Amino acid sequence: MKKIIYLLVLVLISNFSFSQIDTTIIKIKNRKIVVINEKIEKVDKNDSIDKKKTKKLNDHWSGIGFGTNNFINESGTFGMNEQPDYLKLYTQKSINVSLNLFDISLPVVGNQLFFVSGVGFEFNNYRFSENNRLVDGEDGLTYYEDTLAEFSKSKLTVSYLTVPLLVEFQFPKSTKKSDRIFVSAGVIAQLKIASHTKYVYYEANKKIKDKEREDYYLSPFLVYGIVMAGYKDFSLYAKYSPLELFEANKGPELYPVSAGVIFHF
Repeated sequence: MKKIIYLLVLVLISNFSFSQIDTTIIKIKNRKIVVINEKIEKVDKNDSIDKKKTKKLNDHWSGIGFGTNNFINESGTFGMNEQPDYLKLYTQKSINVSLNLFDISLPVVGNQLFFVSGVGFEFNNYRFSENNRLVDGEDGLTYYEDTLAEFSKSKLTVSYLTVPLLVEFQFPKSTKKSDRIFVSAGVIAQLKIASHTKYVYYEANKKIKDKEREDYYLSPFLVYGIVMAGYKDFSLYAKYSPLELFEANKGPELYPVSAGVIFHF
C-alpha cells in the first residue's frame, strides 16, 4: 500500500511540473525566439536562412528600345550612296523596335560585375527611298520598278527572337544599385521568325496597302556585337552584325547595324 501511494505521489508531481512549463518557438526572418513560461529564454540566428537569402542584381536588359537601322557594305562603308540602288534607305525612318521581356543575371564580382542573359523580340524596319518592289526570285533576291504606282511608303520588316549574353559593370560601388552608371558589352543571337514587305500608295484617291509575306532570302540567324552604356533605367546602345543580312550569293553583301535608346523596366 505504501508503494502504491508513493507511485501516485510521483505521478502527480511530475504532471504538475510539466503542466507548468509552456514553451513557444517563434521564427521571424532569420531569427528563432524561444519563449518559456512567457519569458524569452533564447534568441538564435538561423544560419541556414542566411545562406539561402540572396540579393537581386539591378541588371539591364529587360525593357523597350527604339533605334534606327542601316547597312554596312562589303567595303566597310555605309550611307545611302553606299547601298544598292533598289535598297537605298531612309535611315531616319528605318526604325528598329526591341521588346526585351525578361532577364537573368549571374554575379562575378559582388554586385558590380555580372553576366546578363534573357529573351526578347526585335522588329527591324528598312524603309526604302526608291519605287521598287522586292521579289523572292528562284535564284535569289531581285526587284522591279513599279511604274503603275507611286509609293508613299516602301519597306521591309523582319521580326526576330533575341537572346543576349552580356557582361555588365556598374559603378561607383558606394552608390546604391538603382543609381549607378553602367556599361555592358557582349553578343546577341537573333533567330528570324517572320518577314514581309509593305507598299503604300494611292489609286483614285484611295489609299492602298500591299503587304507581301515572303522570305526574301534573309539569313535565318544573325549574331550581333553590342555595346550599351547608361544611368539608372536608361541606356544608349550600338550594335553590328559580322554576318550578312541576306543569305550568301542570294542577295547583296550587306551587314546590318543599328543604334538607339532603351528604357529599362
